[in-house]
Amino acid sequence: MGWLAGFSGAGLGYTLTNRAVHGAVPKREGRLARLRRDSSNARDWRARLGIAAGTFLVLGALFAALAQLGFIGLLTPAQALCVPQGGPTVVTNEPDYLVGETVIADGCGFDSYIAQNLTLRITDPTAVVTNYTVTIDSTGAFTNSNYVVPNKDGSFTVNVLDGTTVLATTYFSTSRLPQSVTLDGGSAWTCTSGPSDNCGSNNGAAATVAPGASITVVFTVQTTGGSTWRCNQWDAEGFISGTDQFEPDHTTNGTYVETFTITAPNMPGTHNLILHGRSDDGCSSGSSGKITLTDAITVNAVANPTLSSSCGGSY
Repeated sequence: MGWLAGFSGAGLGYTLTNRAVHGAVPKREGRLARLRRDSSNARDWRARLGIAAGTFLVLGALFAALAQLGFIGLLTPAQALCVPQGGPTVVTNEPDYLVGETVIADGCGFDSYIAQNLTLRITDPTAVVTNYTVTIDSTGAFTNSNYVVPNKDGSFTVNVLDGTTVLATTYFSTSRLPQSVTLDGGSAWTCTSGPSDNCGSNNGAAATVAPGASITVVFTVQTTGGSTWRCNQWDAEGFISGTDQFEPDHTTNGTYVETFTITAPNMPGTHNLILHGRSDDGCSSGSSGKITLTDAITVNAVANPTLSSSCGGSY
């Protein structure tokens, strides 16, 4: 037992020495204190988790708002969004491009052509054709990002072909895009058919005038792809035509409005009106910027004078 007493004495000496050096040994934590500490820690973790969850909700709402406003495109690469339109469909990720940009073409709805090779054909405004082979995946879709936009002004046609059969078509441009036209302050004409840079319209208010009357035209055009707008050319169905050479020129991308006056045909009846925003001061170049207004001008017939009014008397 001597060795046990010695060991106990040594332990007691260490305890006393430890107390002298480090202070009194803390009392054993009571159960109530421990429960309070655990409860406080739990509240602290719940608060932290709540803050984290709230942060994620705020970020999610911010991301959704940016997507709705169209700003997500600034943060992520633009992608084409293809939705089948009752069969094979092809779309591009933008309606118009700057020279040198890459076109992303997406196809969908090609369920009858799964695992088959088709031709993606892009025809530029000068009729130069570029062909790519695309393979339809298991979902009936494909993606191609090989075409780089050349320095050409106008409308590009995108076709998907099975041999010589065209299965789907879309358009994009590097050009002037007609946005709206008004005649004598009536309701606006906007593109209702065709590609956006060379379109037809049938939804505006016609101008009803006397033969040879003046008509005020307000022409709104968006310039894209580095194109310019320097002059307007107009044609009333071949009966009468003219130009409007305005200043200043529009040489940067944007949406611009020009107001000018045209002359109605002398021929009574209903006439189409063609407006063409041109890229040079002479109104001779630039294939885009064209809109055809169907039945835009109605010229009233002039009543034949009576015999009395012609001869100044009554008979």
